[in-house]
Amino acid sequence: MKMIDYLFYRTLRLMIKWGHRDRLLLSVILFLTMAINISINGIFGYLYAFLGYRFEMLPVEKNSILLLMFSFAFLQYFYFVYNKRYLMIIRKFRKETLLETRKKNKSTTLLFVIIYVFGMASFYLMMLRNRGQFGFFLN
Repeated sequence: MKMIDYLFYRTLRLMIKWGHRDRLLLSVILFLTMAINISINGIFGYLYAFLGYRFEMLPVEKNSILLLMFSFAFLQYFYFVYNKRYLMIIRKFRKETLLETRKKNKSTTLLFVIIYVFGMASFYLMMLRNRGQFGFFLN
């Protein structure tokens, strides 16, 4: 959970830098929810593109995807905001030195870039697979 706490802290700092102070915690939770959603959909997208296996347990209707995202956001709310855990996370990571912050900031930025590229590439591969232009086991 230390990594999730640190991602929350770095995203919080990023939202402060971007000027989202009025709805800070909501912005952080929605940003992390989108990153988690892109990661999960990316994994399922790669499995579909390379193996041709559709996950029937995951409904792909718009309402069910929104329900999944809201459930992630709700869980994050209870983990970070309920009982003011975010204040403890801020106190814990505020003590970092500038060198530690720069080093960890590069890895956090790299993680978000990898999540984005990974997710977008999987969506592209799924599109090619649906057109019949990609896949090891084309029917």
